[in-house]
Amino acid sequence: MSLLENGGRLDVLSGHTATNTRVDDGGTLDVRNGGAATTVSMGNGGVLLADSGAAVSGTRSDGTAFRIGGGQADALMLEKGSSFTLNAGDTATDTTVNGGLFTARGGSLAGTTTLNNGATLTLSGKTVNNDTLTIHEGDALLQGGALTGNGRVEKSGSGTLTVSNTTLTQKTVNLNEGTLTLNDSTVTTDVIAQRGTTLKLTGSTVLNGAIDPTNVTLTSGATWNIPDNATVQSVVDDLSHAGQIHFTSARTGKFVPTTLQVKNLNGQNGTISLRVRPDMAQNNADRLVIDGGRATGKTILNLVNAGNSGTGLATTGKGIQVV
Repeated sequence: MSLLENGGRLDVLSGHTATNTRVDDGGTLDVRNGGAATTVSMGNGGVLLADSGAAVSGTRSDGTAFRIGGGQADALMLEKGSSFTLNAGDTATDTTVNGGLFTARGGSLAGTTTLNNGATLTLSGKTVNNDTLTIHEGDALLQGGALTGNGRVEKSGSGTLTVSNTTLTQKTVNLNEGTLTLNDSTVTTDVIAQRGTTLKLTGSTVLNGAIDPTNVTLTSGATWNIPDNATVQSVVDDLSHAGQIHFTSARTGKFVPTTLQVKNLNGQNGTISLRVRPDMAQNNADRLVIDGGRATGKTILNLVNAGNSGTGLATTGKGIQVV
């Protein structure tokens, strides 16, 4: 058996094979595209470098069997310093990233993909996730490219998941604990949260979907679009608002008013655009509801005629109630 530890390193090049290798703390096994390594035993602190064009099989530090081969990676565990690259057209199933780097150049994520303890998932091109991307412990970073599909993102633990410069389209994002920061990203999903959590929209982020319920911060330049076909009503505990909030029409041929319920609104020169239908007698406007708290600061309300453009907005009598 070859033992790699304390700075020991083995590079397996294309066309070559390594067998019966133990990788312990401080050791590195680097299997290049076209190379192979069999009967690999990964110890705590061992570093594995590979991509989905390599052929690697063995056991993780917890005794679970893993393999890479034929465009498929199963049950990989990437500890700090380790990295794996998923190539376009390939699939990674049940990948755990504990402080390591997972790069997806397209391809698909299957089963449960887990990011923990400073892990990074870097995307280039479009990667598909129809299952679960979960963050359990510590901070994690999802950056670049696009993550699409009908899957979900699960955020637990007290740390922060940062989504940066990414196009993210998933069925739901479940924010169970901690903080979710969306930075310079376009995100299309409903964020289903637990109270005491925090959602931050920063930079040029655009969020298309409902939020229920959490503390929300929009910085200047960030946009939240609330569609009228969301599966849940948007309910926010504390809203700090310096960006843009728009009520949007996702249904065709029918006006469906939508409500944003906020406990405390801290306006920081942000804008809320509400749709109104002056040609309708009832259910004729979106609404902002301050529920049990108060509104402070400055928030600009912009009323958008969503009906007969020749009909003006009522400014006398009962008018149209939007707040």
